[in-house]
Amino acid sequence: MLEQDAYDAIYSESERYLNSLKDVAGLKVEVLQQFIQSFLQMLYSFIQFKEWQAYEVLGEAIAIEQLPYAVRSVTDLQAWVKYTLDQTIQFCYGAEDTKPLMDRIIAFIKQHVDQAISREDIARHVNLHPDYLSRRFKKETGKSIVEFIVEERISMAKELLVTTNMSVSEIALCVGYSNFSYFSKIFKQGVRMNPNQYRKFHRSELY
Repeated sequence: MLEQDAYDAIYSESERYLNSLKDVAGLKVEVLQQFIQSFLQMLYSFIQFKEWQAYEVLGEAIAIEQLPYAVRSVTDLQAWVKYTLDQTIQFCYGAEDTKPLMDRIIAFIKQHVDQAISREDIARHVNLHPDYLSRRFKKETGKSIVEFIVEERISMAKELLVTTNMSVSEIALCVGYSNFSYFSKIFKQGVRMNPNQYRKFHRSELY
C-alpha cells in the first residue's frame, strides 16, 4: 500500500484493527507491543526499499523513550500510528519534490534504449513501485512509458538513418528491435514513411 501511495487505506486498516481491540476485556500490553513492532517492520521495509534512513523519516516517533507511551492504551497507539504515518507521507512528498525523478527516469531510458527495457527495470532503478511509476510518468509527461520509449527509439533511428550508412536492419538492432519487420512497422506508424523512404528524403535535402 505504501509503494502504491495508498496511505488512506493503511490508516483505515490500522484504525479498524485497533478499534476492534477496544472491546477486548483485559487487553494485555503485549498485544499492543506486538502491533507496534509489526507496524514498524512494515515502515522499515518501505524505508529501506527507498534507500532512506529510518531516523530521518520517523524522527521522534521511534525514540526509545517515546515508544512506551504509545502502548499505554489503544487510543495512544492510534495517535502514534497516525503520527508515524504522517511523518512517512510528508517525507515521501518532500523527497519526490527535491529529487529530479523524471530526469533520472528519462536518462535511464535513453541509456538503455537499445535494450529490451521494461517498466519494472525502470522502477527498480528509481526505487518505485511499477504502478506508481507509470502513474507518475504519465502525469508528468503526458505519455505512457511505452510511448516515450518508442519515441526515443524512433528519434535515434531517424538520426542514424540520416547521418550513417548503417543498414536499416543494423539500425533496428541499435534501437532495441531485433525484428526488422516490426521495427519498420513501428517507424512508419510514427513517421508516415518507412525507414528507407525517410533516409532517401532527408539525404536529398542535405545533399
